[in-house]
Amino acid sequence: MKKLYMALIAIILAFGIYAGINQETSFGVVRAQDTSFRQDRALLEDERNTVDIVNDYGPSVVAIHVEIKGQRMNPSFNNQLPPGMLEQIPPQFREFFQFQQMPQQPQEFKQQGAGSGFVVGDSSEIITNYHVVKDALENNSVQQLEGATITVVFPGNDEELVAHVIGANVFYDLALLRLEEPNPIANIKAIPIANSEALVGSKVIAIGNPFGFASTVTTGIVSGIDRSLDGIGQNNLSLIQTDAAINPGNSGGPLLNSSGELIGINTAIIPSVSANGSRGNIGIGFAVPSQFLSESLAGLRAASFSSLDTKPRLGIRITNLDIYDDVRDSLNLNLPAKGIAILNVEPGSAADRAGLIGAQYDIDIDGQKVPFGGDIIVAANNLEAPNTDELIKLVFSKNAGDVVNLKIWRDGQIINVPVTLAVVNANAQQNPSYPQPVDNNIYLGITVEELASYPEIIKKQFSLPNNGLLVVDVEADSAADKAALQASSFSVNYNDRQYSLGGDIILKADNTVITSISDLKDALNTKKSGDVLDLVILRDGKEIRLALKL
Repeated sequence: MKKLYMALIAIILAFGIYAGINQETSFGVVRAQDTSFRQDRALLEDERNTVDIVNDYGPSVVAIHVEIKGQRMNPSFNNQLPPGMLEQIPPQFREFFQFQQMPQQPQEFKQQGAGSGFVVGDSSEIITNYHVVKDALENNSVQQLEGATITVVFPGNDEELVAHVIGANVFYDLALLRLEEPNPIANIKAIPIANSEALVGSKVIAIGNPFGFASTVTTGIVSGIDRSLDGIGQNNLSLIQTDAAINPGNSGGPLLNSSGELIGINTAIIPSVSANGSRGNIGIGFAVPSQFLSESLAGLRAASFSSLDTKPRLGIRITNLDIYDDVRDSLNLNLPAKGIAILNVEPGSAADRAGLIGAQYDIDIDGQKVPFGGDIIVAANNLEAPNTDELIKLVFSKNAGDVVNLKIWRDGQIINVPVTLAVVNANAQQNPSYPQPVDNNIYLGITVEELASYPEIIKKQFSLPNNGLLVVDVEADSAADKAALQASSFSVNYNDRQYSLGGDIILKADNTVITSISDLKDALNTKKSGDVLDLVILRDGKEIRLALKL
């Protein structure tokens, strides 16, 4: 009986264990089925869209490494003495420094940089930002510096493939790389370029290599368009703003829409800076719009280098007319309601040949410079009352020899001026001879300028005499200061040169007419300490006499 009881217990336990195993196994199967079911449902349409795009085009986004070899000196303290510094050390100490100096052993070092890029044509064509590869190139050229190397690494492959810059467009911060050897990696898809512009609020996917972390994916939306950021491209390049996390190393990577099309090339961030000085994303990143790549891709493939020096343009410096809003009424300016003010015309430029006129002068009132007196553009081709961005886009869409028809407001009248675009050296500068402030004899304690060399338009506008010395500055506690001689209170800018105004004008000294600084010095040469110099000055349109004790 005992044996039967024990056997029964064994059978029950065995059955229980078996059932338990089966139950657990069955439960496990059910759980797996539930999990699989939930995972399938958890992949929302937006998530599936992101996953599909990353699977399709993530393999086409590369890490770009730039390396520049050079020489640096042994970083010991004494070897960092500037040239000639040793000779300035007292002789009794030179021996010590010479004894301490170590031989200057040159050491090779490598300057390294990193960024991102993506395949745009065949698998050997890669687009990135110009600033990612700029340091490896000769100035204003796609010619690579001696000792510089550029390599790219595809996801899932550690091989560094050598690449060279084929073309560059500095305007749009773009560069085209080509692999030195055929791409050994198969099934790489070129990222298609979107035909439409980015829309605020639309979804975006950024892929790149921030901080060296390969194939990093972030998502967000287009949070702004037509943004500009100093240092990116040239001439206030219009950028896409996004809140997708973009960090150092993302530069040159693609910004994709929900169709997997390229809408931008990630280029910059406004970084936050931590206590240890490291930079990071704060939700404001910028990308070069893809339409700029579409416009310049043919030129990049043709091995061109485009920059301000190589682009046909008008050759003018401009500003929107609303710069005058704050002073329009106070200065009673007769101006159009809207348009573009021409501030400067470059000598020899297309605008110069067409006869356009830049601002004749500007008034400096309380530190605010207000240029005026030049032509105002009120229409360009079919653009009525354009702003500066619109005019720049219009001109950049043209080629050398194309004509831009400008409607100009000049002295209250509208005239039509056709301008034939031409390439102008961006570094061309005017080099006219203008007077500079001159320090006069210390007995007086003044700085003056000769009115004889002031432009006629300034003398006419401000009712200045043809000759005399305008007082620019008065030294504190000097003879001039004690005699209450008044210095200039504002200035005007004419052709990028400052002219002081609003101060006393010295017309005579001891009954001698003063037309130059040398005239005043001649009058002072007859004086000695304690003598009195009688001046006739012009102040607020009236002549007054002052006696200065030297």
